[in-house]
Amino acid sequence: MSSENLFFFLAFNMIFTSTFAYVSLFRESMVPEWVYKISKNSDFRREVQ
Repeated sequence: MSSENLFFFLAFNMIFTSTFAYVSLFRESMVPEWVYKISKNSDFRREVQ
């Protein structure tokens, strides 16, 4: 792997990790449990559409 590829890989990894951490933190602190359950339930989403 060239150093350029390695740099992009590390940058992407950092962005992905921080985004995932932010999303999980946001979900736990602000979003109610039922909203999270509904958003994960694809059957419910299909009925709504």
